[in-house]
Amino acid sequence: MSIFSALRYFRRDPLSRLALRREHFLTLQAAQPLVHQFLLPPLPASDADPWSLDMLVLDMETTGLDAQQDSVLSLGMVPIRAGMVQLGQSQHLYLDACAQVRADTAVINHILPQTLQQGMSASQALMHLFTALAGQNSACAMADVECSVRGEGQPHGATRTEPAHAGFPILVAHGAAIERQFLQQWVSACFGLQAELPLLWLDTLALERSLVGNRHSARRDYRLSEIRRSYGLPAYLAHNALADAVATGELLLVQMKHIFAGRRPQLGELYRRSLS
Repeated sequence: MSIFSALRYFRRDPLSRLALRREHFLTLQAAQPLVHQFLLPPLPASDADPWSLDMLVLDMETTGLDAQQDSVLSLGMVPIRAGMVQLGQSQHLYLDACAQVRADTAVINHILPQTLQQGMSASQALMHLFTALAGQNSACAMADVECSVRGEGQPHGATRTEPAHAGFPILVAHGAAIERQFLQQWVSACFGLQAELPLLWLDTLALERSLVGNRHSARRDYRLSEIRRSYGLPAYLAHNALADAVATGELLLVQMKHIFAGRRPQLGELYRRSLS
């Protein structure tokens, strides 16, 4: 392959560009074993069937949209496996951000200071997220991740538990830029890592915008609830991190059926549409 052919290939295939970013990141961040743990598996091929891949759907309720100044109040997570939303493995985490609650956001998400009094720290929430990304659910795995977040060694007597699955993590969010920047802020604060994590994000908002009918229409309302309504999906409690994560996961599955109707599903196309 000539250098010009290679350049054209990488322009067409954003997953290949992400793979290069991942390799570069792992080289630069070799001293952080926890991050390596879930970034070491190779990325799925561009033509991989997304229905067969594990994914983790995220939603965050925050005090605002600026990760440098605002705070995460709650985090909802639910995995998708074999094309099914796994409600039994969902998590809804509150953070100890009582002092950050603002009246204008409390009216929307109904999260009050007393709700967060028993909340966890950002590093603990990051521990739960990394555990979910690595597919680890045992107490030993949780302890191992927690010690890595704190910069400690492995606890005495603990045994490292291998991930339940070895796939590269695929994250899903609606308007993923918000979750991506707050996650990056957590990682920077906990590990001192400044380089952006080379994660594979699927964005249901961008997927909807990418559809031909929407690209050539005057549609401007891409709220999660409105898109779900257009597909005939039921209304759920809005501005609740867990409910929104479940709603986003269900929407993704419907969008995949719509996008690939009569065609072979390919992860690369979903990722490319998510970047549009």
